[in-house]
Parts: sequence; C-alpha cells; structure tokens
Amino acid sequence: MRFRDLDLNLLVVLDALLTVQNVSRAAERLNLTQPAISSSLGRLRLHFKDDLLVKRGRRMMPTALAESLRAPVRDILTHIQQVADARPNFEPASATHSFVVVASDYVAATLLADAVSQLQKVAPNVTIVSRPLTEQNIERFVRGDWDLLIMPRIPALSGLETELLFREEFTCIAWKKNKAVGSKLTLKQYLSQTHVIVAFDYPMLMGYDEMFLRQSGHQRRVSAVVPNFTLLPMFVVGTNHLATCHQRVARRFAKALPLKIIKPPIAFPEVKEYMCWHSHRGRDTAGLWLRQFLTDVAAPMP
Repeated sequence: MRFRDLDLNLLVVLDALLTVQNVSRAAERLNLTQPAISSSLGRLRLHFKDDLLVKRGRRMMPTALAESLRAPVRDILTHIQQVADARPNFEPASATHSFVVVASDYVAATLLADAVSQLQKVAPNVTIVSRPLTEQNIERFVRGDWDLLIMPRIPALSGLETELLFREEFTCIAWKKNKAVGSKLTLKQYLSQTHVIVAFDYPMLMGYDEMFLRQSGHQRRVSAVVPNFTLLPMFVVGTNHLATCHQRVARRFAKALPLKIIKPPIAFPEVKEYMCWHSHRGRDTAGLWLRQFLTDVAAPMP
C-alpha cells in the first residue's frame, strides 16, 4: 500500500533498521534476505532524499532526519498492531494467544510458574512467554513489542500504565543441617556468618538487600555471588552460608530443598512489584484478561 508515494511496508524495515542499526540483524528480525533489506533502504533513501543510516564500523548510525523519524514510525506501527489485534472479546477457554511478560527470575519462578499451572484449567491454548528483566528486554517492551513488564519500580517513561501487583518481604534461608544458626538470628550472628548474595552486574548493580545494608553501615562476609535470586537456595544447601531472599523464593524452594527459613534481624524495606503496560493496550480485551488473571494468581500468595 502506498501513501503520498511511500510504500508503507517500508516503515517496518525502517523501524527494524533504526532499532538494530545493522542490515544483517534487521534481515533476521524481519525474516527477510539482506539484499531485500538493502533494496528497501535504497527506496527509503530515495523517498526521503536522505541517507537515513550511515555505516560506522559494523553499525549504521542514523542521520538527524532518521532519528526524528524513530518515535513517530514506532507509534504508527504500534497503533497498526493495536488495530490488527483488536477483537470484540477475549474468551480464555477457547482463545489461542501468546503473551510476552518481562520479569525477574524470582517473579517468573513464583508468580508466573503458578500462573502457567492454572492456565491448563482456564486457558489451555494460552501461552505465557517469560523474558528476563534485562535492559535490552525492557527496551523492547518500551518499544511496544511485548505485552507486560513486571518490576519493583515504576520506570519514568511516558505512555505507560501501572498497577501494584503484590508486596514482598525479605527473609533468610540456611541449610537445615547448618548448626551455626538456629531458629533465630541476632544482628551480630547475621553479620558474622558467611553469605551468598545476588549481584546482576557485580560489583556495580547489587541486590536490594545488599544495597540497604551498605546504606545502613553494615557489611556482610560474602562467600559467593550469584547472578539471580533462584540460585541462592542451591548455593546455601550443603554449606554454612546464609542467604537473604524474597519470601516467595524461600517458601517455594523450601518445599523441594533441605532449607530452614529464619526471620532476619534487620527490618529490610518491603519490595513492591508493579505491572506496567502501554496505555494504547489499556482497553485491549486480551491484555485486560491477562492483568486480572495475574492479579488473581498473586492475591493468595503468602
């Protein structure tokens, strides 16, 4: 389809090129050949009378005009997707649908795992695709590629709707045969024990518990650093280490592993997990159902 002498299909190519800034990767993203992408870029350059993307090493850097087109092109494609996906209603029992949710590993291992087990009964043909909470995946969500973002802080971004999903508290876990700690912990005991902690980009991006302790002037003896929350229980079993983790993680893994759960001697601040979605999806019947479904799953969680 053409509009003002522009083939509107070329906007999909332009969006992909502005996102990945590489012809080969854009071709992979759109399931097209490199010559097809190069040909489309040539047609775009001819229409806009601008190079749009200029090669710099392995990347193609957008020109000033291309940069100015980034947001409006994405908005156009997002609204087209919204129109294409529109349905009068969403019947989970008979619907065939796939939702992509960006969330941390601990949210995936607890909330989303429970959600998937319940889907078999209420929506057998609905799929939840869990993507890790990384900067790249958050960017893809922001671009409008995916359905939902779950994270413990609300991103300072326009065009997003948010809702509190659940609250979370921290607790301590230890191996059941760890005789160095009992059913209670003093602050002195807690700080004197060796710990397994989480760091996503060690030593820069630490877990909330580690950041809170450092801000409070406390320092733990760290024996191991792991990249996600769900590894903490495995690194505790068979050792005298402690780990501080979310209660949902502790309770979930204590069912399968020889762990004991101990109340921490420090009042860690609670974590609030929010659902975030694009405002243009606010009335989408499938998205409305997903958000209500996850809210219902989270409600009875301890």
